[in-house]
Amino acid sequence: MRLPCGDPHQWSRVTPVALTTSFPALMSITFNCVNKMIAPLAVSTADTPSQVMTRSKRAHATRSLWATLLLMMACTDSKSATSVASGASPSGSPTGGHVVIAMPVDFDRFYPPSADNAADFAVIHAVFDKLADIGDSLNTIGDAGFVPQLASAWQWAPDSLSIAFKLHPDARWHDGQPVRAADVQFTFRAYTDPKSKSVNSDYLSNIDSVSVKDSLTAVVWFKRRMPQQFFQATYSMYIMPAHRLSKIPFGSLADDSLTQTPVGSGRFRFASRVVLQNVELVADSANYRGRAKLDRVTFSVASDASAAILSVFGGESDFYEKLRVEDLPTVARTPSLRAQSFSQSGYAYLTFNLHARNNPKAPNSLFADINVRHALSMAIDRSASTRMVLDTFGAPAIGPSPRALVVNANDIRQIPYDPAHARALLDSVGWLLPKGGDVRMKNGVPLAFQIAVSSSSQNRQTFANSMEGQFRNVGVKATVRVPEMTVLREELSAGNFDTYLGMFVVTPGLQGLAGAWGTRGIGGRNFGGYSSKPFDAKIDSALSAFKAPVANQLWVHAMQQIVDDAPAIWLFEDVNIGVIHRRILLPPMRADGWYAHLADWSIDPAQRLKRD
Repeated sequence: MRLPCGDPHQWSRVTPVALTTSFPALMSITFNCVNKMIAPLAVSTADTPSQVMTRSKRAHATRSLWATLLLMMACTDSKSATSVASGASPSGSPTGGHVVIAMPVDFDRFYPPSADNAADFAVIHAVFDKLADIGDSLNTIGDAGFVPQLASAWQWAPDSLSIAFKLHPDARWHDGQPVRAADVQFTFRAYTDPKSKSVNSDYLSNIDSVSVKDSLTAVVWFKRRMPQQFFQATYSMYIMPAHRLSKIPFGSLADDSLTQTPVGSGRFRFASRVVLQNVELVADSANYRGRAKLDRVTFSVASDASAAILSVFGGESDFYEKLRVEDLPTVARTPSLRAQSFSQSGYAYLTFNLHARNNPKAPNSLFADINVRHALSMAIDRSASTRMVLDTFGAPAIGPSPRALVVNANDIRQIPYDPAHARALLDSVGWLLPKGGDVRMKNGVPLAFQIAVSSSSQNRQTFANSMEGQFRNVGVKATVRVPEMTVLREELSAGNFDTYLGMFVVTPGLQGLAGAWGTRGIGGRNFGGYSSKPFDAKIDSALSAFKAPVANQLWVHAMQQIVDDAPAIWLFEDVNIGVIHRRILLPPMRADGWYAHLADWSIDPAQRLKRD
């Protein structure tokens, strides 16, 4: 292991807890499933918070009686779900087969600098390689645990301000051309050029430049020493072929036809795409890291989350990453399927658009006032709503991070659920209920807004519906909208929305926090336009600290700043429950992406289907 500087013993205390063990333990991993005939959890927008709480408690008590039975019926057993180690494929591990993965939304683009959703990254991660990939522990400090990919070796400079990466001499692009150091240099420029439509450049902000020492040696130069330098040079930068893309202007690359039919160096090759239908990948049989275990992967696009789940239940697909709790009894009754729980390092939030629609220079008349944002936060019973939607597979969010990544998470003071105080706050700033009315008004303007939520998540839609009634309880009219995903992306990009209920999957080490909520993320992932110099400074200080106790406390200060500023309501974090065909053998499921080890998925030869 090599650290850029500092005492390596300090870092054992700030290395992120392995999410695959910490959060499931926190959530009491039992499949407390709901039988649709027992205490149904249908949510009415007319429900009061107390009615939601009462129904949730009654249903929870009944469901818990079924936990052990459903766990035994639905979950992995030692015979039907043997795990395969990640990394290099073990000798004798089966190859061949075809897996169909259900996707609730269509793909956007396969150009790594501009990719911004899990669906696109699932394809990108399979087709492209990095210099090195993070290990299953998700350690971001120094280079401990990182697994070589395009770089077969690396050497730190004595002052820790550069790393020389030696490329694997046998690495080839899928068109047969060799991978060279110039490709690394081109990729860095593509991620960071101002004309490039990159939403991932923030991850590389500490990298000054990339130089070519020789054809197989790329040198990454840093602006300053930081604990996560190796992570910054590797995790987010998927290396792209300069010989294929360098003649295209950076401003056009994201939408060019060449980037929509990507050529990478990964263990899968891109085969084809039919818009709104599917994407096909095939194993790269001569890959320098060894061929993928599967022959073929099909990402099958469904109309929404419900349709994606039904495609697995009907046998058309083999895997879907996000079951609803109420679907688990169906899994238990289906011999060919099993439930697969795995942690996800993410959180759900309701972000306020702090600027006027389509005008980032003007404040939003509803949400610019921090008192209004505090009142809206106090109106939502996050604990009851989380329990109603996720049972024991979720917990209220603490801020823009999962608990497992903040050592002293309990020190972060939360805005409490207090509808009486919410009403008083709104009264104090002039949002008053008219006589006989049920929606507050100020200067003739109603306190009313839309909640935009993606069709890709039934859980988030259910949570949004529960919020309508809770906002109404304090005199606020909220209306849920479920636009088609491409429409929603355009609205978020243009700032043409009121509020958005979304989910962020957090980059290990909280490296992406500045891009998601910091000032430099405005125009990218920071959809609501939140800007706070104190918050920006606290993030930078936390990422720069080499001593564990100092870093831990700085993260608490940063989280407290954004919780107090309330640019969003921090809703919940959850454990994923996926559904998968029993013939599929899985490596460990990494918390930063279920697809991380897709090339090591395999099929039990004794259970192969006709499509295998």
